[in-house]
Amino acid sequence: QKCRRATLRDIVKRVVYGLNYGAGAATVLEAIYAGGYDGNPLDIGFIERVTGTYFKAFPGGPKWREKQLKSAMQNREVRSPVLGRHRIFPLGEIEAPVVYNYPIQSGGADIMALGVAPLRRELHSVDPTAMIIAQVHDAIYLECDATRAKQVAECVEYNMTFDLAFDSSSPAMKYVATADIGTNWATLGH
Repeated sequence: QKCRRATLRDIVKRVVYGLNYGAGAATVLEAIYAGGYDGNPLDIGFIERVTGTYFKAFPGGPKWREKQLKSAMQNREVRSPVLGRHRIFPLGEIEAPVVYNYPIQSGGADIMALGVAPLRRELHSVDPTAMIIAQVHDAIYLECDATRAKQVAECVEYNMTFDLAFDSSSPAMKYVATADIGTNWATLGH
């Protein structure tokens, strides 16, 4: 059951990832097989059913994408949803996949930036030797004294967990951070 659930979760993640770039069912299916899928045969109809289920659960998705594209065509830019960072299209060559995906990827970066600033300020009071050594997408890697690892993990969870609304008409959502402790990257959850 766990294997099957993990496989289905991976398929749905790939469908959603493809939708974030505006990919069609054939492209998503190709990406699933290119990613090493070796389970029961999948077809375009299955991918279309997953897509339909996703858009039924989130009916605002297609409207949001079209709104982003229309805005980008008018303004020659697309912005991150929280901090307003922008990607410009000075020559007007606007690519829909970039417009669809930029707010999603930059939104994740905005969320990380909101938590990292207070984390950096508080980190040295917990462990003067602690330092952020890398950020990879939604993961932050720190080094610290092994005897203070638990306190550093608690500091990370506290500073990286917060409520956030993307705009004034949306309810706030809780973004929860979970810290792992390990002796190297290979021993940590990904």
